[in-house]
Amino acid sequence: MGRIAALITVAVAVGLAACDDPPLPPPATRGTNVQAAGALPKVADIAAAVAAVEAKLGGPQQFFEINATPLVVNLFVAVHAATRAEAFTYVDGTVASKPAGAASGHTFAGSALHLDATHLLDRVRTQLPGSVIEGVEIVGGPAGTTRITVIVHSPTGTTMLVVVDPTGSVVSVADA
Repeated sequence: MGRIAALITVAVAVGLAACDDPPLPPPATRGTNVQAAGALPKVADIAAAVAAVEAKLGGPQQFFEINATPLVVNLFVAVHAATRAEAFTYVDGTVASKPAGAASGHTFAGSALHLDATHLLDRVRTQLPGSVIEGVEIVGGPAGTTRITVIVHSPTGTTMLVVVDPTGSVVSVADA
């Protein structure tokens, strides 16, 4: 994950622990072959998660980040002139929010997402056979653009960040 995503994830974890809501299932453990059980990141739930958050907040929103794991979709909405992020989780059709925390960076509109959820991960799985796809991270870029990164754990123990376009075409690969 990116440095911002890691910090936000820690902030959300702390926020989840401090709330009375029942805890979410733990995130996939690095290196665990979650695909063996058929669990890929919930990319297909991203559009529904965006719609649920926007319905809850009464209209279109700007997002710092949206990420998906095999268990949950996390959404970080820009609030207070994009100086804070309100965290939302989307699990099995239910959206829950957590208090806003300090944030900065580029944002994007939910309407800017044009993911091919059916095929987004296919090319990565084909080009990196035997690897475990741990998550998908969509972050804001300049002028409302997005960057989609697939977090992959290889059979050799290396974690890679695979940047893809909305159809799943690989743009670049880097070690995490």
